[in-house]
Amino acid sequence: MPEKKVIAVVGATGAQGGGLVRAILADREGPFAARAITRKPDSEKARALASLGAEVVAGDADDPSSLDSAFAGAHGAYCVTNYWEHFSVEREVAQATAMARACRKAGVRHVVWSTLEDTRKWVPPDD
Repeated sequence: MPEKKVIAVVGATGAQGGGLVRAILADREGPFAARAITRKPDSEKARALASLGAEVVAGDADDPSSLDSAFAGAHGAYCVTNYWEHFSVEREVAQATAMARACRKAGVRHVVWSTLEDTRKWVPPDD
């Protein structure tokens, strides 16, 4: 059986990221493996994902250097920013930029960024 392609999931202990990690893990015969990226890899939620079979790694969108190893070797990435945590468009853009640069550096082939409902007022679609 071919090696599974890694999908790196930022915010893996949150609602969106955690749901995606669990969905990937539930598809045991599928072609993907889940890498759960979290700021707190020793948290109860992170340990629960590990017990289900996820690879849990540390990574923080506010610490760009932590993202290089978190995305290394990943085929795809699901990147989530949490505007409601800090209410800062500038911080959300900086986090998204850090994740995009780390994905590019790691050669990630497919990336999804989940953000606010409509950010076009602050981030033009051509940016």
